[in-house]
Amino acid sequence: MTMEINQEKKKEDLFEKYHIYIFFAILAISFYLRLRYFNINTAIWYDEGSYLNMAKRIGLNLDYLNDDYYFRRTFFLPLLFAFLYKIFGNTEFPLRILELLLSTATIIFVYLLIKEMFDKKYALISSFVLAVSWLHLFFTSRLLTNIPDLFFMTAGLYFFWKGYVNNKAKYNIYLAAMLFGL
Repeated sequence: MTMEINQEKKKEDLFEKYHIYIFFAILAISFYLRLRYFNINTAIWYDEGSYLNMAKRIGLNLDYLNDDYYFRRTFFLPLLFAFLYKIFGNTEFPLRILELLLSTATIIFVYLLIKEMFDKKYALISSFVLAVSWLHLFFTSRLLTNIPDLFFMTAGLYFFWKGYVNNKAKYNIYLAAMLFGL
């Protein structure tokens, strides 16, 4: 009986010792998968075209005030894309890099959130599932609101949990409100 308890304790110690390496391996796998499918989407979808059209009109100083259609969509993502168009010019590459980074950062915040809420084992499982999720990979290669939304909601939930539920610093609640607003 004591031998079984010692073996179980050794397994737990081994997990505690190497869980951060496992997380970095998951993060490396997820980044590799996102880079592998980074440029798989060569065509622009209709929704992507709407966001990019509004972003180009704002970022490249084109006329957009005569068309009411552009104000039906969310405004933050085209505004962010317009800022990148102003900096880098008329290219989609920085926008796709931003999607890639937000997708990877979402996996980090899922790990942190689940680790705060439950346990390190569940955090590793959750981050691995999100890392290899086909739907998350699919939307990473599209310039839509899905990946930024998931990033802002997950990061907001993490800071809300730290600030409100765990009663840590008050700035966590303000940061969560800002992220939820975005």
